[in-house]
Amino acid sequence: MSQVALGSNISITTVLVAMGAAFCLAEGAVLVRVFPPEHPVSLNAVGMVVGAVILFIGSLLAGNDLVVPQLAATWLAMAYMVVIGSGVVFVLWVYVLKRWDASRAAYNFVLIPPITLLFSHWITGEEVGVNLVFGGLLILIGVYIGALRQTRRPVAVPT
Repeated sequence: MSQVALGSNISITTVLVAMGAAFCLAEGAVLVRVFPPEHPVSLNAVGMVVGAVILFIGSLLAGNDLVVPQLAATWLAMAYMVVIGSGVVFVLWVYVLKRWDASRAAYNFVLIPPITLLFSHWITGEEVGVNLVFGGLLILIGVYIGALRQTRRPVAVPT
């Protein structure tokens, strides 16, 4: 979606799915903070099983062919997504969410595209252009300003 021009013909389904994913992430963050403490690994295990079942059923309903990947790059990408992207990152997300305000913790989602770009360049040789580097720097500056920089508190003037 990031490379689609603004005037391009993008399906409403794509936009709705992206919005649904954002809603689910936000709702998950609220639920992690509201419900009693649970170990992040068990939370992730339950979520991954439910997600896998939903994706499998959706794939069958869509008529997709169920094939085993043949390329080593595909297996490497899947291993990264399962172990790092879905395991380690989720545990870190819950750790941060328990200690920061939800609005500050949400800034981690803007770090995902630059990191993904680095891995896609490493694994598949995707080109990294000036626009992507400049955009990544803007993202990092925005994360610093929005989430990491200490806010100045007004000094109380004695009366």
